[in-house]
Amino acid sequence: MICSVEEVKKFLRITSTEYDTFIKDSLIPLQDWIEEYCRRDFISKRVRFRSNELKFENSSNTIINEDGDFGKFQFVAGIDIVVSGSFNNEGLKTVGTASSTELEIDIDYDDFILTDEDSTIHDFIYYIDISKKQYPKGLKLVFSKLIGYNIQNMSMNADDQRKKSENFKGYSYVNGGSVLVDDGSYPNALMMDLKAFRNRKVVLK
Repeated sequence: MICSVEEVKKFLRITSTEYDTFIKDSLIPLQDWIEEYCRRDFISKRVRFRSNELKFENSSNTIINEDGDFGKFQFVAGIDIVVSGSFNNEGLKTVGTASSTELEIDIDYDDFILTDEDSTIHDFIYYIDISKKQYPKGLKLVFSKLIGYNIQNMSMNADDQRKKSENFKGYSYVNGGSVLVDDGSYPNALMMDLKAFRNRKVVLK
């Protein structure tokens, strides 16, 4: 996660719990949008764990590594990891708790771990990779500001907002110097802050 609920509230100096649900529900969609906008997956090239003996347990939502190497790769609570090479547990996961032998997945943000062939086949001839997401520290503040702007504007009437926009060749521009993004508009100043983290090269899919 780029930011936790607690970190966002700290940046925005929010002390009440009024917006906790809104902030929590915004974390993953906004993170996905930022990665798409920035043309970056933020996967660390320095941290990649590879093993042919990992187990995935649904009962405890854990990834188990009996060799006890997780600690060497700085897999700690709160980080995002990306699993690849697994039968049923591909993709982004958020670590809830971590030890040298187990990574418990935070199911508040991710799907349940599925006990699958990874946990039952022995003498594997393939490997499973776990990569670590590593977001720039400065991105936390920008991320929080974007959520703060959404909080300010979430009471705006969606129809009124759409009336202010003009569409041109697939791009949307909001009158008044803002860029329309999904369910809200962000001021140019915020977009300029975010642009500092953008990959200038266009990634072809």
